[in-house]
Amino acid sequence: YRFEERLKEMSKKLGIQDRVVFTGYRKDIPGILKAMDLFFMPSRQEPFGLAILEAMAMQVPVVAVRPEQGGGPLEIIEDGRNGIIAARRNAAEIADICRGLLNDSDQRKRLTDQALLDLQRFHPESVGERLISIYSELGQNS
Repeated sequence: YRFEERLKEMSKKLGIQDRVVFTGYRKDIPGILKAMDLFFMPSRQEPFGLAILEAMAMQVPVVAVRPEQGGGPLEIIEDGRNGIIAARRNAAEIADICRGLLNDSDQRKRLTDQALLDLQRFHPESVGERLISIYSELGQNS
């Protein structure tokens, strides 16, 4: 809650408090995602990116910031194919990317259609099969 209070104070200082909503804990995530025009993942460190997969499943275009240590968004998003990866710490570029995507319905549709197809790679059975294959290969090489 201390972090939320800091963010609320920041939004007041920036004069955007009337455009920012702090919802707290929610259980209706699919409905919230469906209502979005765009999903933005600003995390600098994101080991997996489940929220990205959830947004893709709800056919919401995704823009994510390039993580500092790899992983997460880079394992899921193929830049320009099923989502967009933005440079870190470049707010102007990120804003331009988001604005451009919001103004281009054809690009949003291309990204979300491809993302929906790509989600099959992350189905639990697919992931399990790949893990078994990796472990088998490692066992053969030892």
